[in-house]
Amino acid sequence: MKNLNNDIELIVKVLTDEASDEEKEYLQNWIEGSKSNKMLYFEIKDIWEVSHAKGDGRFNSDESWKRFINQMELKEENVEKENRHLKLLSFLKMAAIFVVAVGLTWLAIELTAPRQPMVAKNVIIAPKGSKTQMILPDGTKVWLNSGSNLTYYSDYNGKTRDVMLSGEAYFEVVKNPDKPFIVKTGKIDIKAYGTSFNVKSYPTDRYVETILINGIVTIEEVSTKKTIAILRPHEKSIFYKDDIKPELTGILKSAKKEIARDTIIKINVDENMLLAKTNIIPETAWKDQMLYFSSETLDEIAVKLERWYGVKIHLQNDGIKNERFTGKFTHNEPIVQVLEAIKITTPITFTIKLNDVYIDLKNKPVKVNSLKNEAPMD
Repeated sequence: MKNLNNDIELIVKVLTDEASDEEKEYLQNWIEGSKSNKMLYFEIKDIWEVSHAKGDGRFNSDESWKRFINQMELKEENVEKENRHLKLLSFLKMAAIFVVAVGLTWLAIELTAPRQPMVAKNVIIAPKGSKTQMILPDGTKVWLNSGSNLTYYSDYNGKTRDVMLSGEAYFEVVKNPDKPFIVKTGKIDIKAYGTSFNVKSYPTDRYVETILINGIVTIEEVSTKKTIAILRPHEKSIFYKDDIKPELTGILKSAKKEIARDTIIKINVDENMLLAKTNIIPETAWKDQMLYFSSETLDEIAVKLERWYGVKIHLQNDGIKNERFTGKFTHNEPIVQVLEAIKITTPITFTIKLNDVYIDLKNKPVKVNSLKNEAPMD
């Protein structure tokens, strides 16, 4: 058989019992010639039989149409009407054969056409209290902080290198000038070509924070496709998810000495974006299993402790939220040791009950009904 149409034509002739013995033998050899030939034949045969079967599952076109014509003849009152109906039936029969032929041709094309591969979604999860590392198909290394997940599809590194982040991750990106590496966080995309950077984008945070270690990254607003920031090494961008122009204006008017840890470079009020120089060591220490606080408020520290240890922190008094602490701890230090260290320089007391940690002002009793037998740890 020289082409697909000839294949189909011969199969149809055999199915309608119009093929010669030589053609039948030729088709038998063709079917046994390859697995794809056999598959095509039986797919066509199945559809043909299902579409035209009688009660015994076989099909005889002449007999079927003759029965139908005879039934019509009983209803006709004269030869002229009969001839008109026979012509119509003949036309319908030809039309039906044409429809079947088109359907079989479509089936053959579907069976022989190359299939698009299925695209699978991969989700990497680091539960609260744990961290994980992975290497993407292009060799890019990823560290996931606790309470985070990273999503990418199986066609990653095909036309694009896109990942979706919820939480915090550190990336060491393999360089590819023709194919940028893009971290999607919802309202902004962070685009890099070969660099190291950290992105923090927890759903409960008001902002998306990007810290560049080396190379260059660009920040693009998804809704406008506009580049709103270009970061250079040791710079940090903070993109606020909500419209907080009045708050940013307040920051702009504040004295720089009141801005903890960072030196403000630029505040873009229109884009809800703040750029600053930063110390990358405390910002990225988590990937090296170090819990690092650099003049951070107890309110900020509580969030870190919750993610680090998988606990729930309850600050029992608003007065302690702005207390600041600086220190660093290794990952294997229990939370009790961390809190005891914080107690040395800040006026707090704490009580631990299973996965709940209650922190209050020192010398003030912790009012928790479920802790009747628990004494505050002073």
